[in-house]
Amino acid sequence: MERAKRNTVKCRTEDCTNLNNGSLGFCVNCYAKHLRKRSRAKAETCKTDGCERLGTAGKGLCSSCYRKHVKDRIRDNPPICKTPNCCKIGLAGKGFCSACYKRDRVIVRKELVSLGKIKPMLVPKRFSLLPSGYYNGIAYEHPLADAGGQVYQHRVVAYEKYGPGTQKCHWCGINLEWNELHVDHLDWQRDNNHPDNLVTSCPPCNTTRRSPKETAAIKRGNDLRALARRLRR
Repeated sequence: MERAKRNTVKCRTEDCTNLNNGSLGFCVNCYAKHLRKRSRAKAETCKTDGCERLGTAGKGLCSSCYRKHVKDRIRDNPPICKTPNCCKIGLAGKGFCSACYKRDRVIVRKELVSLGKIKPMLVPKRFSLLPSGYYNGIAYEHPLADAGGQVYQHRVVAYEKYGPGTQKCHWCGINLEWNELHVDHLDWQRDNNHPDNLVTSCPPCNTTRRSPKETAAIKRGNDLRALARRLRR
């Protein structure tokens, strides 16, 4: 009953109509504002000369000065990657650079999968759209995944459609392995990954096959260049 009665009391802040469901007689929003004001009242100004902001980020500095401090420290004494013969800066995690950190994660994951401690990830749980127009996801144990465990959605769908082993180019008929071939979209739409729209292709056939829009644009460009040459005569 007391708790129900407290929830019917309004916030102690003036001009606030929310109920007292936070602490110290405030609502949730006003209580957060109260905490921020209290922390600012206790904080001192930034230690950087000429900076009048509050030093609440770390080491008595404001957030912007603290970021500059961290960047200067990394520039003056950059941590080197733990991997032997790797000269990159190790800021990704566990003292590794980004490339070695991804490789280390894949190696550790393979050991855990072999021991049966975790289940293999053969299909990505979700896909994300890339600026290139393709979808990719993470599936460390997929046969077509790269060193970082990433694999394109159209390659996953095509692998389920055709299966493992040697495949033939849809256009010229030569035999290719999965690490050599491309997956071609019949309608030239990179986000249309329906199985009926995907075929295996060799790299030359995939790169030289142009869409009607590209063909029309090339023809229009050639016509304009021919017209310019005639006008120069």
